Amino acid sequence: MPHLTKLKLTDKTRTAVETNPEDLLRNKLITRLLEQKELVEADLRGEQLTKTRFKFVTDSETGETKRVEVQKQLRRWWWQDEDGEVMLTMRYGNRPLAIANGKSTIEIGTLDKLPKVIETIIEAVKAGELDKPLNAAMAERRLKLKKVG
Repeated sequence: MPHLTKLKLTDKTRTAVETNPEDLLRNKLITRLLEQKELVEADLRGEQLTKTRFKFVTDSETGETKRVEVQKQLRRWWWQDEDGEVMLTMRYGNRPLAIANGKSTIEIGTLDKLPKVIETIIEAVKAGELDKPLNAAMAERRLKLKKVG
């Protein structure tokens, strides 16, 4: 016990962290936007971005559940129109996120401007400017999931 006597002991316990639903939505969108930024930066460098995630798979022969690493499917939120202009549509789930007045597409111009635009959007999300569209998208998704289930 001579080692434990060197430690300073206390009776304090960990308190639960209060999480706000808006903060969770914001963090989810920011994570996806950062992923899109990584994707466009890799495209600008001429590289292929690959990400992995973990998935539980049940072996059909033994019935044993294993955790395996699989490649994550990355979908680009941007595209080029007929004139060569780069357009960006943010998404919540698999649906476009209507930002203002039902409009969901942002004109970028050229691909090299996209990372800066994504940074601007991230700042807007942090400031709470997209809370109303995010809450509307979440409510719509919940309604559709209730109808299915």
